[in-house]
Amino acid sequence: MDGALNATVGRVGHQMTEAALDVTGATAQQIIADLEPYLIEEAVPRILEGITPYLVTTGVPGIVDGLTEHLVSQTVPEIVSGLTDYLVEVTVPEIVIGLTPRLVEDLLPEILVQLEPYLEAELVPRIVDGLMPKIRNDIVPTVLEDIVDDPRVRDLIREQSQGLFLDALESLRENMADVDDVADGVGRRLLRRPRRPEPQHALDLVVEATEAADTRSRSVRLDDLVEQRRALAAMPAQPSPPGREHAYAGAVTRLLGFGIDVTAIGWLVSQGLSAIVSLLDRLLDPAPDVLIGALTMAAAAMLPVYLGLCWWIMGRSLGSWLVGTRVCMPDGRNPGFLRALVRAWVGMVGIIVWVVTGVVSLVDPKRRTVLDLLLHTEVRYVVPDVQQRRYIRSALLEASKQASSEGAPAPSRPTV
Repeated sequence: MDGALNATVGRVGHQMTEAALDVTGATAQQIIADLEPYLIEEAVPRILEGITPYLVTTGVPGIVDGLTEHLVSQTVPEIVSGLTDYLVEVTVPEIVIGLTPRLVEDLLPEILVQLEPYLEAELVPRIVDGLMPKIRNDIVPTVLEDIVDDPRVRDLIREQSQGLFLDALESLRENMADVDDVADGVGRRLLRRPRRPEPQHALDLVVEATEAADTRSRSVRLDDLVEQRRALAAMPAQPSPPGREHAYAGAVTRLLGFGIDVTAIGWLVSQGLSAIVSLLDRLLDPAPDVLIGALTMAAAAMLPVYLGLCWWIMGRSLGSWLVGTRVCMPDGRNPGFLRALVRAWVGMVGIIVWVVTGVVSLVDPKRRTVLDLLLHTEVRYVVPDVQQRRYIRSALLEASKQASSEGAPAPSRPTV
């Protein structure tokens, strides 16, 4: 009975509990639905209004203060450290690669086009105006001092100046040699003589020797001409030097060199004689005519003495050096002292006869005058070694180009 009663009561209680819960849930929902407008319109705003001052003055600052230290000391460094490697290795290169074509093709040209008027009109003039005083006062003097003090620069300037002067002088000498050939041709035509045969060219000997030799193991030097001087001296007619059609100087070049000597030495002697006579007039008040005559004769003798000494020592005087000639014996040696002095004196005393008998040079194979024939001397062209190197280089390059144009294998380029 008790068990049955308890079971009956339990079932009844369970059913009543479920019924009560259903009524309570429905009631709660109804209450919430009824209270929701009130909560939204009045209760919640009042709660927020009451809590907001506390949050602003106390709650939020406390939370921010608590979080700031953690963010600064841990969170932010960890984020930055984690992002830095990725940015450097991946993001930045990708951005640069992606932007480079755009920058190069579009943005930079547009920027330069837009900035060009400003740069030309304002920025560049301001920079130049600001820098020019500094450049003039400090930089330029320092640079010039360094350049001037550098021995290599001084040597280079001296070599360049000498090279320009020698090249110009050689050009004048070559032109004078051409004038000699023209005058010689005209004279021989007037005398009804055939054209003078051209001798073998010394430059051709070098080029032929170069083509015949193994240019890979042999370089062409100026010594190649020096080595052949003995053989050339033994030839009946001297081969013409580089840049000349003939080996022996013509009348125009010889007269020009002689005129330079007469003008230069005559001016120096006249100035010296004038100064000495003036000094003697002051000392002796006036100077005796005999003394002045003796000084004048001594001054007149200076030119042949000068020419004789120059031909004996060097084979050339100032004038012959400028026009590129030298006086020598048939074997190439300088004339002896007596021969050179006699040649100078006879040439000065009988200058008119010498000039007139110069017609003989038109028919002589070596372009010698009567004076040269009597004293057994010759006058030859001289080309300096520096210019010989240039002529040899040009001839070798021309031969190489000609061989290439004809289809033959060009020889290896020799060293000159």
